[in-house]
Amino acid sequence: MESSCTVSKIRALPRLHYVVVITSAIAIIFLYYTYAHLLPDRQHWLEWFGPVFYFEFRNGCVGILLLVPILYAILTLGWKQSSVVLLVLLACIADHIVHWTFHAASAFSSFAFLAVPALTGIGIELTIFARQKETRALAEKEEQRLAFMKQIFRAQEDERKRIARELHDGVTQTILGNASLARSLLDKFRNETDEDSVRDLSAIEDNSLLVAEDIRRICRDLRPSVLDHLGFVPSIRWLVDSFREETGIEVEFSSEGDSQEITPDVSTALFRIVQESLNNIRRHAKATKLAVKLKFIDSNVSIRIQDNGNGFSLPEHISSLGTKGKFGLIGLHERAHSIGARLEIETHLGYGTEIRITMQNGKLGDEARS
Repeated sequence: MESSCTVSKIRALPRLHYVVVITSAIAIIFLYYTYAHLLPDRQHWLEWFGPVFYFEFRNGCVGILLLVPILYAILTLGWKQSSVVLLVLLACIADHIVHWTFHAASAFSSFAFLAVPALTGIGIELTIFARQKETRALAEKEEQRLAFMKQIFRAQEDERKRIARELHDGVTQTILGNASLARSLLDKFRNETDEDSVRDLSAIEDNSLLVAEDIRRICRDLRPSVLDHLGFVPSIRWLVDSFREETGIEVEFSSEGDSQEITPDVSTALFRIVQESLNNIRRHAKATKLAVKLKFIDSNVSIRIQDNGNGFSLPEHISSLGTKGKFGLIGLHERAHSIGARLEIETHLGYGTEIRITMQNGKLGDEARS
């Protein structure tokens, strides 16, 4: 990744690189043709170039200095432009190579010394380009998948809110109305009705109140009103208190810093992660102690949920969780990923489990780069 960024920075100045390639290529071609034209006179201003010229001549690599602008072009301009540079320079130096090679093998080796390294570099460049293109395509697919997951989670929350509102405003009120009617009939006919009827009316009232309370609890689980009205930290505190009352498990809760920068989508996702984690502890962990710690520092959020339960065997890859039936953990990872958070699970059989959720600076106010 760092090398890709470095190459991108290098290629950010194409005009400068064109100047370097053209200038160096003209200078090298000028040296070759000028020196060859001045031979056999040894007393001239290019006498210093003689060792280079004769080295190439003896080893069948005439014109090899042109690899400098060619390889520079591959590095700084990319495979398309460097291919054009290679063809142009081969055409420019071809006459010089043919003139100073006296058999076909020597001419072939000279062209090979120029073409093979250049073609190898272009091939490597093409391979890197293909991999970068594939990486970008995978990144785009992942962004689309995350956007789709966000929409699904948002739709789920909206549907939960709608169902909770309808249950509370419709069904609960009807049941409470039945309980009130049963109480009115009981008060009206208590002295005129037989004991069985009084008992039945009393049972109807009690059962109606119990059903209304169950529906209220279901509504709270579907969409806690505290999350909408009081904010993230109070909703987590309420969740922890409810968990403590229902399970009898000793729970330590702490919060450090200010959570005001968390957006509604992020707070909802984090709430659901904590809620599902507590549900997993309730169902599977057999824990006696639990710690839930929130920390907000410089727009960074950190949540730790640690229990002393029996732990479990965690596979190396998240994709393996589905084959082991741990779909709840997959859901935790998906929710965290959808808002740009990182979720880590550390667990060992017999030593409890720790879940860590972290979000880095800059991801709390942009709805996870939506």
